[in-house]
Amino acid sequence: MNNRIYARIQNKSGQSIGSNAELRFYVASAGTIGDNVGEVSSPGADNGMFGYIGSYFIPVVGPAGSSQDTIIGPVDRVAPISPENTRHWSIAVDVVSPNPPNA
Repeated sequence: MNNRIYARIQNKSGQSIGSNAELRFYVASAGTIGDNVGEVSSPGADNGMFGYIGSYFIPVVGPAGSSQDTIIGPVDRVAPISPENTRHWSIAVDVVSPNPPNA
């Protein structure tokens, strides 16, 4: 079944986040994470728990307090049956911005 996953981000800084900020969406079977989900500082595929599923590019996110400081970004995902057949998934999102740059 096709699912749409949304992430809502809010800019709490005093400056705009420039063009092409990227929301990177990741997914992992809940059974592969266990109690470590709070310890994942970056959900990127390099940590071996989450797999990349797609991105949403944001043109501009306004500074805190502006009408454009909150953005909702979607990504479509066909959720396969998890290895444990539980159908429980954990979703993680990284925000990557070239302006101002961040890791």
